[in-house]
Amino acid sequence: MELHEFKKGHHVYVNGQIAEILSVDNRAKTILVKSGVGNIWCNMEDVLPVLINDPFAIKECGFDKHGLLFIRTNTYHYYFQLYGEYIILLDEYQMPLIHFWDVIYLHQFKNLCAALINTGGLTQ
Repeated sequence: MELHEFKKGHHVYVNGQIAEILSVDNRAKTILVKSGVGNIWCNMEDVLPVLINDPFAIKECGFDKHGLLFIRTNTYHYYFQLYGEYIILLDEYQMPLIHFWDVIYLHQFKNLCAALINTGGLTQ
């Protein structure tokens, strides 16, 4: 888990509770999070990433009860399939295209989606 992977709006666990990242300070190598006790600065050792199959992540991403998330591009329709602890990209017929073995955390999935949107792969 690297600090540069985290962005404003991502979620992490701090002291066993979900917290939203408000800011990332690359110079001090800390993140500002909004948690139940207010806003606090944390070192990376103080936070845990949210697994993609965590109930919070499933709800946050919008996966259905079958672990599917429908997406569309400028040309095609795809699905992301939550498969155990990682993500599979499926075509419009729900046939596997790409296994994202390394995407096991919520912030990684959000970064993947952002990259696809920024390259014109997905539409919002």
